[in-house]
Amino acid sequence: MSPNEPSFLSFLQFAFTFVVLWCLFLGAMSMISGWRKLESIYPKQPTNRANWRYMCSGKLGGFFFNDSYQNCLNIGRDDHFLHLKPLLPFALFHPQISIPLNEIRRDGSVMLGRKRLRLTRSDIPLTNSGLLADWIVPGD
Repeated sequence: MSPNEPSFLSFLQFAFTFVVLWCLFLGAMSMISGWRKLESIYPKQPTNRANWRYMCSGKLGGFFFNDSYQNCLNIGRDDHFLHLKPLLPFALFHPQISIPLNEIRRDGSVMLGRKRLRLTRSDIPLTNSGLLADWIVPGD
């Protein structure tokens, strides 16, 4: 084997580095977006009867400090809760959140057809597409 050929050891080094950086990225994302704070306020509830929308997009946080979850959120809604759960590759440090529907309020339209939703026990807004926001909180 010549010195320029990749070896199994270099592959293992790359894989280890990738996994460590991925974990750091997901941990930072959950803290910056406010997911960790929301999880402590709105813990997971049973989702037996939830109607799910898969691979949705959403933003958590305000204008300057927010994180986009583009096409990686599964959003469920039942009679009492809105359930937020990232897809499996993004689930580390992002446990399911179950927000009571009576604690979600509309906060008006944002740019490009996106609507902001406010949570009564948290200062972290949730921004979704208009159609998804209408499905979460019908009316208006």
